[in-house]
Amino acid sequence: MKSLSTEIPTVSIKGNNYTLVSDRVMFFRTQDTYKGWRLVTEPFQLDEKIAVFRASVYDNEDKLVSCATAMEMANKGFINKDSHVENAETSAVGRALGFLGIGIVGGIAPADDMKNIPQITDEQIADLEALMKQKGSDKMALLGYFKVGSYQEMTPEIYANAIAMLSKKKNKPQEKKDEAA
Repeated sequence: MKSLSTEIPTVSIKGNNYTLVSDRVMFFRTQDTYKGWRLVTEPFQLDEKIAVFRASVYDNEDKLVSCATAMEMANKGFINKDSHVENAETSAVGRALGFLGIGIVGGIAPADDMKNIPQITDEQIADLEALMKQKGSDKMALLGYFKVGSYQEMTPEIYANAIAMLSKKKNKPQEKKDEAA
C-alpha cells in the first residue's frame, strides 16, 4: 500500500490504484469537512439470490449530496458465497463516497469491488491487441465502448464481446506498395 496526497492509502490492482471502502469511510468520518454529515444505506431488494443497496450521503444541513447503488448476486464468485448482502451494501457505500470525491484515485469503483472482478489474462490481451491491429481498430474507442479504462479492467464477458465484435469487422485495407516497372 502506498499513500497519495489525499492521505488515503491505495492498493494496486492490475497496474491501477484503488482505495478500499474502509479507508474511504475512515476519511469521511475523520475529516472536519464532513463533520455532522450522515451516511445512510437502505436495501432496495434483499433475498437469497440478489441484494441491491443504495447509499446516500447528506451534508450537515441534511441535503443529499451523493448517492449510489450496488447489486450483488449470491453464489457469484467466491466472495459472494455467503455475503452478497454485505458486499452490496459495502459497494454502495464505496461508490457514494467516490461520487463525493473521496478516494477516486483510479476510478469510482473501490478496490474491494475491483478485487472481485474476474480478470482476463495477458495472453488474451495480446490476442485482443493483435486482432485490433488486424482490423485497424482504435484501443481508446474500444475501451470507451465497453466503459473500461484499460484492458486489465475487462471481465471475461467483456473480452468475449470485444472479440466477437472485432471478428465481425472487416480487416483494414492493406497499404499499396510501390511497384517498380
